[in-house]
Formats: sequence, C-alpha cells, structure tokens
Amino acid sequence: INAVDCDAVVLGTPSHLERFLKLNKPVVHVSFELRETTKPDLEEIVSRFLSERGLT
Repeated sequence: INAVDCDAVVLGTPSHLERFLKLNKPVVHVSFELRETTKPDLEEIVSRFLSERGLT
C-alpha cells in the first residue's frame, strides 16, 4: 500500500487496518450497502465456490 502513488487509502472494511499496518498515507473509512438485484446472488456464488472445492 505504501508503494502506491496515491493521496489516501480508502478502507471499506469494518476492521481498522491502520492499527496493524504502518501506513504512510491518510486513511479514509467508508461504508456501503449491497443490494443484490440479480441471481445468482453473492451467497449462492460463495456457496457454489466452497462446494466445488469440498469446503462445505
């Protein structure tokens, strides 16, 4: 992350990664909402992925 030429790091995760990483850029936290409108939805895609790999 530090090697990337950017003005800020945008984090869309619930964790505060800057607590665990030494970042040389400002960090901005964002939130988002996922509204699925098509099938397969994310749950089906992840379930299929795990099932195909014998992980369920």
